[in-house]
Amino acid sequence: MSRPYSEQLSVGYERQLWRDLRVGVAYYYRTKKNMIGIENTFVAPSDYTPITVLPDENGVPQPIVNGLTGQPLTLFNLDPAKQTAFNFVVTNIPKLNDNTYHGVEFTAVKRLVAQVATPFRIHHSTPEGCIRTGFSDEATSDNFTDPNNDINRRNNYLNSDATYVFKVDSSYELPFKIGTSMNFQHYTGLPIQPVEIFGTNGG
Repeated sequence: MSRPYSEQLSVGYERQLWRDLRVGVAYYYRTKKNMIGIENTFVAPSDYTPITVLPDENGVPQPIVNGLTGQPLTLFNLDPAKQTAFNFVVTNIPKLNDNTYHGVEFTAVKRLVAQVATPFRIHHSTPEGCIRTGFSDEATSDNFTDPNNDINRRNNYLNSDATYVFKVDSSYELPFKIGTSMNFQHYTGLPIQPVEIFGTNGG
């Protein structure tokens, strides 16, 4: 098992437009490699059977639908003979290497009697191939042999990065050298992980 590591890059440019106004832009890049997860060596991918329908209360097969997106959903049923077969191994998961993070930040700082700073950051997490990994930071709790875990993990956002972040920081000095400050933050686009339990009579 290899030690996990990350590659990070940031570049920025700042310019003073007037004596009391400074603006800047910065770009951030991050990727993580050799991430660690769990595999069950007693179970193989061929032990899972894909299913796209489940019977309703009247026994009529109905398509499985993702409750968040409304799109068809495929589940995977484990061979009953393997449901008690466990041999979990902690190891590097190659598909977790497929992750990238991009961020762009715009800032403006104005100095008068008070100082006001307004950073605005755009976050974008994208895959290098076909998988966005939503649980790379907590991969040691995931069973990567079970394809059902990929329902939320595949094509997902990294961590809990918001799509847009807007902040306003200000400070003002009152008489008698009493300092005050105000901070406002607004986040959008936090990832949502739907959870639903599927089952049929008899297991």
